[in-house]
Amino acid sequence: MTLLVSSAAGTTGAGYGKILSFADDGEPIGVFGDDRLARRLGVSQPHVSRVISGDIPPGNKLRLRIEKLIAIERQPEEPGKWLARVSAAAGQSEDFRRLVNLAMDMLEEKK
Repeated sequence: MTLLVSSAAGTTGAGYGKILSFADDGEPIGVFGDDRLARRLGVSQPHVSRVISGDIPPGNKLRLRIEKLIAIERQPEEPGKWLARVSAAAGQSEDFRRLVNLAMDMLEEKK
């Protein structure tokens, strides 16, 4: 079972107006703001805001879309895809290349 927390606010209030999702073991799955969530669910932003605020309950169709979105967020990214993204980012930024190289050096030191 996945736990969803709406209108959550941390000590800084940074979570306000967001939906936070957690796996069964308490691990965070993702943070969704109104705009991003509306786009990913294929509904309007005002509708998502009303659901998050508790003004209206989500219908069965929206609940199903939310379940599918959570399932997608829980899937780990394929290593090859992740490496390709890191490589592309390293090709665009010298600072990022340095950061990756430092991280790799740290891993080598631990061996």
